[in-house]
Amino acid sequence: MTLLMELLYPLSFAMAIMFFLVCFIVMLRKMNGIKKEISTREDGLTEVREELKKLQQMVSNTIAVHYSPSGMTSDKNLHYNYASKILQSGGSIEEIMNSCDLSRSEAELLSALQITKS
Repeated sequence: MTLLMELLYPLSFAMAIMFFLVCFIVMLRKMNGIKKEISTREDGLTEVREELKKLQQMVSNTIAVHYSPSGMTSDKNLHYNYASKILQSGGSIEEIMNSCDLSRSEAELLSALQITKS
């Protein structure tokens, strides 16, 4: 019986090593699959980030064109239009003066015109 055990012990040790190697190979394959999936998702996230940046830029440009007095110094009419929007939303004369670079008399005149329109 001991001779049989002496013969089987190296065989069982070799089988244990083979089992470990098979498990190790299976785990490596699973890890490679997970790495590929993560890479795919990262690529998708990169595309989403780029689209989000484009949308943010579009919104910023739209706001700058329609609601901001910046860049309007060359055309006073744009200042007056923006001031009118501020008045319609309940803004004050001081707010118009500060936001639209208008004098007090211009802001008061616009306010008076806005009141007569209502």
